[in-house]
Amino acid sequence: MALLLLALLLLAGCGPVSQEVATPTPTRVTALPLQSSDHYPELRRYTGRVVAPQEGAVGFELAGRIASLHKERGDTFAAGELLATLDTRLLEVEARELAARLGQNRAELTLARQTLTRLTTLRQRQFSSDQEIDEWQGKTRMLEASASQIAAAQEANQVRIEKSRLLAPFSGTVVSREQPLGAVVNAGQPLFALIRTGHWEADIGIPAELAATLSPGQTYPLQAADRTFTARLVNLGIRVDGHTHTRSARFALGEDAAMLAEGQLISLLHQTPSAIDAYVVPLTALTQGIRGGWTLYVATRTPEPTIVSRDVRLLQQDGERAWIEGALQGDERIVMDGLHKLVPGQRVTVQEATP
Repeated sequence: MALLLLALLLLAGCGPVSQEVATPTPTRVTALPLQSSDHYPELRRYTGRVVAPQEGAVGFELAGRIASLHKERGDTFAAGELLATLDTRLLEVEARELAARLGQNRAELTLARQTLTRLTTLRQRQFSSDQEIDEWQGKTRMLEASASQIAAAQEANQVRIEKSRLLAPFSGTVVSREQPLGAVVNAGQPLFALIRTGHWEADIGIPAELAATLSPGQTYPLQAADRTFTARLVNLGIRVDGHTHTRSARFALGEDAAMLAEGQLISLLHQTPSAIDAYVVPLTALTQGIRGGWTLYVATRTPEPTIVSRDVRLLQQDGERAWIEGALQGDERIVMDGLHKLVPGQRVTVQEATP
């Protein structure tokens, strides 16, 4: 009896075990009906360079030997600050010579006037002749004219000494120094290349037809060094360049562009509507595809919606929306976000979003 009971227990243990398999819950996604468009904003770039508000080469108005240099490349300076001087030793000798000549002239003129006074007194007593008086009157006038000539020569000498000092015409920075200390330079020969301190400007060549749509005083977006700046259009050139067929547009940059450098490339960003059939989707609905392409996830309209991926081409984006083209149908629903949780073929439940 005991053996029979044990056998029945063993047979019961070997029987089949029923298990329940849990079915995974479909992922919930938010989908938006696909919107079509007959155009998209095409972004065009017109490239120019960053320029200083004022720049130029300066040099002495006189020829001479450079006696001192007070600034080097990269140094800053204020308007009126001394940049360099010429050797003025010969001018200083000339100044002393003119001073001596003037002193001699004054002594001779004093003597001539005293003599003329005495002769005039003696003439009243009939002790001098009219000829003597005429001679000393002529000599006095000659000495007075000579005194005026020497005074003019002194003034010219002082002007040359002053022009031997090269002063900064404006506040700015030294771009380069063209001559070494001790060099003999000609009048007007460039010694320093300078740029004026202040906010940078941008000089950009743009097509004549686009220039006609821009308004001086208005602000436009510029881009340099992967940063976007707002710049005010100062003026438009009145001449079309014969080589590039563009007009020069000059923009004033603000303080936020202080880190830029002269000569750096900078571009005007201009959007124009391009007539082409496209679709408008939220930028969050796109994910990076293979080979640098873009992928859009679509939720099917079957009883059990699943995820389907579509390769698309990105035409333009403005930071929130994207304009795309690809093998799409107008009645499809695109998944707006959470794309990192999805894979093609995955079952989902769809929550409709309003456009």
